[in-house]
This record gives sequence, C-alpha cells and structure tokens, in this order.
Amino acid sequence: MLLACQDRESFSQRPREYTKNLPSCAILALACKTFNRIYGGETGIMADAMADAMANGMANGRWQEVELQQIGTYTVTGLLSTGPTSSLYIGKHRKKEIIIKVFHPPLTTLEGKESFLVRAKQLKKLKHRYIIDIQDYGLTQHTGKEEDYAYLVMQYVPAGTVRQNISPGQCLRSDEVKRMLSPLASALHYAHVSNILHGNLHPGNLLVDTNNDILLTDFSLPLQSAFPSPDDAALAIPYMAPEQLQGTLMAASDQYSVALRTTTI
Repeated sequence: MLLACQDRESFSQRPREYTKNLPSCAILALACKTFNRIYGGETGIMADAMADAMANGMANGRWQEVELQQIGTYTVTGLLSTGPTSSLYIGKHRKKEIIIKVFHPPLTTLEGKESFLVRAKQLKKLKHRYIIDIQDYGLTQHTGKEEDYAYLVMQYVPAGTVRQNISPGQCLRSDEVKRMLSPLASALHYAHVSNILHGNLHPGNLLVDTNNDILLTDFSLPLQSAFPSPDDAALAIPYMAPEQLQGTLMAASDQYSVALRTTTI
C-alpha cells in the first residue's frame, strides 16, 4: 500500500484526528511509511537509563559499587542507575543475574502499600515473550530507616534501545519496520486481554535484546502520579493521549502512544 507524502505528513502532525476513520491495516501501513520518513531527521530519543547502564556495565566488565548489599532476599552486586523516583540495581539470585528496581518515595500509608502489591501481583502474571518478566516484588526498609520502599525484581536481559541499534538516517524497509512493530503490538494486545493497561508508553521503554527482538517494560504503577516524573517527562508527555493527560487511561490511550511511537522509534 503506497501513501502520498501529504498523507504521511498529516499522520505525523495529527495522528488521532487523521486515523479515526481508517481501518487498522491502513493505520499500520501509514505508521510504517511515516516511520521511514521521520526516523533519522531532527527527531531523536533519549537512551533508556537501564539499557545505557547495562551496556556500560558490560563494556567495562563491572558495575558501580554500592553500599546497599541486600534488598529483600536478594543480594545486590552493583548500581545500574539512579534518578529522582527510582534506582536500578544489578543483583544475583540462584547464580543468575537479576535487575532490582527500588522506588524512592516511601509508601507511608496502608492504602498505598496495598495498591502497589495488587498492581505488582498483576504484572507478575504477565508472561509473554516480548514483555520483561517481573519475577518478584515486595517492600523493603533501608538501613537506619523504618519507612517501606516498593521494589520489583525483573529478569536480566542484556539490551539496548532501538536508537542504539539503528543508525540515525538509516532507512528501513517496510518489512523490517513491520518486524519491529509486530512484537510491540503483540505484547500490548496480550496485556490488554489480561485487563492490564500500560499507561507509560514512550521510546525509553522499548528495548532490543541480543536476538534483535523488541521488549516492552516499565508498566505504570499506582505509586506514580498521573504525570511522569521530571526525568521521564520529556519522553512520556509527547506520547500521552489527550484523555490520559486529563487523567483517564484506557486501552485506546496505549494504542495512541504506539501510533505516535512509530514516528520516533
């Protein structure tokens, strides 16, 4: 299916308005064409902190040393990255490397703790080839503090971002673009069928593993506010649907984010 340049321009500027009356097959074709037109221009993406940290750690043969030695029952071996809202650690469990994400704002209310545990339990049930696996979750207390901090334990996957795997200006064939988008669509559909919305879709959550497969990560959690943290805002807000910006999240909101993402992967 070939699309005129003015059609691709309309899609990139007003995706929700332009595609509301198009069949899904036309939207996918349009997204693929727009992907090839826009990628490599002035639009760029910020590398995902986890991917960058893992890449640097592997290149240097070591991780940053940390004073924190234990999170829950898991041994911490290094710090991947830290930001205003969370820190990522590399750890070991049964001789296998794992990723531990600890959220900085402590959970001070029973309602907050219960909300996190319910959501984490739902995310742990997601078992899909293209979704980063949540292996465990819980609450932990740092040394000398009585406050509870939420954490997630995830599978360790040596990965980089799409940007790290595709050179700026590189033009991809339509079949290659489709190959990249299909895993994302499959993972998102599986989550929606499981009654789980992502709510945090932006380029920093697209990882590419050593098999060149796209992996989805960082589903939204109740301890996060309706708007992204300052370190995520530059990436997340441009991909949020109008209704999500107004405080309402639905499956269509995730689909809107995916449609926009195809223009800037």
